[in-house]
Formats: sequence, C-alpha cells, structure tokens
Amino acid sequence: MRKFSWRIKVKMRKQFPYIHIFSLAILLITLFASCNSASQKVSDRGIGIDSICKDTTIYMKTGQQNPNLHIFLNLKYTVGPSSRAINDTILRQVLSPDYLSLTTDSISPIQMVDSFLVNYSRDYRTFYGQVWAEEPNSTNANVSLDIQTDISDGRDDVMLYVARMKRKQGAQQVDYTKAYSINMNDGRWLHLNDVFVPGYERDLNEQIIRQLCQTYDIDDQEKISEAGLFVHTDVYATQNFLLCSDAISFIYVNGEIADSSFGEITVTIPYSDIKNILR
Repeated sequence: MRKFSWRIKVKMRKQFPYIHIFSLAILLITLFASCNSASQKVSDRGIGIDSICKDTTIYMKTGQQNPNLHIFLNLKYTVGPSSRAINDTILRQVLSPDYLSLTTDSISPIQMVDSFLVNYSRDYRTFYGQVWAEEPNSTNANVSLDIQTDISDGRDDVMLYVARMKRKQGAQQVDYTKAYSINMNDGRWLHLNDVFVPGYERDLNEQIIRQLCQTYDIDDQEKISEAGLFVHTDVYATQNFLLCSDAISFIYVNGEIADSSFGEITVTIPYSDIKNILR
C-alpha cells in the first residue's frame, strides 16, 4: 500500500473566534431555557470548571494542503471534588471512539485529549489514505470534526454536560448534540432507569406525544405519525436527555425520529407533569 507522509499543526487558543462565541451563546440560550444559567450549584460544591481548546490540522501528505483532517475542540472539564470520576465519564463519552476503553486507569483530561488526537489522526490516515488513493480527485478524504461543550446546573445534585458536534466529510456534514446528566456525588452518567420508577414507559411516552402535538400543532395524538414523527418506530424516550432544574429535556438528533427536514428535535416535559413516575 502506498505510504503517505503527514504532519500535525496544533494551535492553542485562549479566545474563540467571534462566530464560535455567537453560535455557542445561541445554543445555550435555547437548550438551557429550563436550566439554571449559572453554575452556582457546581461552584457551591467546590467544583471548578476549566477547558482545553485545540485547533489541529492533519495533512495526508507533506507540502499538500488537501486532503486533510481538521479538528477543533473546546472541551470543558471539572477540577476539584469528584472531578476525576466526572471527567472520566464525560470525556470518554464525548471523545468518540473511546480509545481508552480497554483501560480503567484514571487519566487526566489533557492526556485523554492528546491520546484521542494521536489515535484519531492515525485512523484517519489509515482509512482515508485508501479513499484518497482510489479517488485522488475526490473531496471525500477531507474531514473535519468540531466539538464544543458547556457545563450547567441541573436538578438536585446533577451537573449538565452538553457537547455540540459537527462532523464533515467532503460536502456532507452531520450536526448533533450529546447530552449528559452527571451525578456530582460519584460522577455517574444517569440513565432513564436512574430517574424513573419501573414501568414508567407508558406514562412518559404519552407525555412525549402530548408535547410533540403542542409543538407541531397536531390536533389528534393518533395522527402523530401522519405528521412525520415516529413513522418507522414506536414512541420512546431517548437516553440523550438533560435533567434541568424544573423539567427534563429529551434531545433527538437529526433524522432520529423524523425526516431530516425537521432538524434536531427537543421535547421538554415539566417535572410536575411526570411526578407520578419520578424517583
């Protein structure tokens, strides 16, 4: 197989370009409408927030701009009490694939990021080197990955972690959100079974349908599939959710429960409407 040379250029930024600040602000205003805007609960526990920002370009061949892999990371992480467990949970999830899955050793956020960059670039060169060799005039070997994150307060002892992802290959781009509700006491990522009592599914699904009908002005709940929602699957609650201060928000990524023309769909249900099934 033809051998390709490569080089990595890394720039550490202390400030984001204005466009990133603006887009991130709009995202947070929308996504955390039902959550506390300040991290008061987090700071009250002595947990601090720091970040790693990297702007990295991996060139397939020295002296040639294309094809290349561009990675922009803005990763928030915690410092202080329980931070090791919290960071292990969130960063292993956000930096996907998890190249550290074979070890249970606790690794610092900087080590996680460095390991991810090295392994991700290796996989890029291995796979897309073949793509480029077979299609030298194609743009399909040009890949970019953009991950921007934020931390906010949630319900009780819960910390909310949101990662906004953009991955582009050639002309095709996929945008999606990863949402995590983290127990600050032990760093666990909370799932539906941790939040709801056994047998919650029917009542919760009914509330999801009700909220979707209100959002999309559907006058009959039986017609939800006719409106283009949950056409090919039964109604379900996604594990991609946020336990906000007064409501739970389920985030369905683009194309998950409806045609991609709907975009990303968020269903927010006040706790008062589901108090009978909450733990």
